[in-house]
Amino acid sequence: MLARLANWFLNHDPRHAAPVQPRRAAHSTAPPKPASGKPPHKLARRIRRLRNKLKYSLKRLELVERHVQLHREHIAQLNTHAQRLEEMLHQTGHPDIAEIALFLPAQPYDNPAPTGTPYVKTYKPHKHITALNSAQALRLESACLLSLTAGGDGAQHFPCVHKVDPQTNLLLISDCGLSLKAREMRLPISKRAYFAQAERIAEQLDHCGIWHLDLMNTGQNLCFSEDGIMRLIDFDIAYHPDLPVMSGSIAARLEKARARYTTPGALLRKHAAQLYKQCK
Repeated sequence: MLARLANWFLNHDPRHAAPVQPRRAAHSTAPPKPASGKPPHKLARRIRRLRNKLKYSLKRLELVERHVQLHREHIAQLNTHAQRLEEMLHQTGHPDIAEIALFLPAQPYDNPAPTGTPYVKTYKPHKHITALNSAQALRLESACLLSLTAGGDGAQHFPCVHKVDPQTNLLLISDCGLSLKAREMRLPISKRAYFAQAERIAEQLDHCGIWHLDLMNTGQNLCFSEDGIMRLIDFDIAYHPDLPVMSGSIAARLEKARARYTTPGALLRKHAAQLYKQCK
């Protein structure tokens, strides 16, 4: 390495060396002008960032405007739907929601020959769901269960009413076992037995004209006892033909169900088929 450096130093001709560039004055702060006329690299990068931010802001603004327009349309639809429900209630002679509290609760009832292990059900007001108080929910479910268990081949597929106490908002019914939700969507019976019992439940609903308006995809309203009998429960959100529509929420659910299904049994058959597909 030292030999090569010495050889270069001895043979180097300073006349062929590149000219030394003069130093820029210390007080000069003007940036060098590019030969191509384009902005410097840093400035071009900042311009690109600002353009990208502007494009992103414009897209966000368009998205917000679209959401505002959709919310306005949804509010207009809800107002139209509410007006139509009010007209329907007035045409059918049903009372206003404000007058529902004047309804008398269910009369005291004691079943002389109850069947099954008793289960106590108490009612709490769910005004954010149905706008019903405890007495109205008790009257609605007790009326539905008494009609469904009065007779017929499908009477055993509903809870048996032991006692109704409107003073304490207490309903004593038979224990129906575990629901599909509690069983983690595992059927304790065969496919044939499942659909046969679902058909009997649907026929009983059609016979009584009762619409169950709270059928959930989680399977918490279908119960199975230890002997393999399927029962439909929770009729505190329902429609009974002998009772008026008790709230606007129930009226909306009833209108939606009647628009898609001709009978309450058809709604139950569709629901049972969907639950079977979810079962493991």
